[in-house]
Amino acid sequence: MQFVRDRLYIVTTDGSLACIDATEAAIQAAQTGTLPQIVNIKAPTNIPAAIASDTLETN
Repeated sequence: MQFVRDRLYIVTTDGSLACIDATEAAIQAAQTGTLPQIVNIKAPTNIPAAIASDTLETN
């Protein structure tokens, strides 16, 4: 769990990463029953695997 710039980042027991808006305005809105839309972002599944190499890149 980390708190950065009014956002609370947590990892759930199933491995999901969640970001919670902890601003005063968001807390007050939640107390009155106004909740933001949930956004579910999935990681891409078609990422190519890294290829092992013994070459060192230099600039």
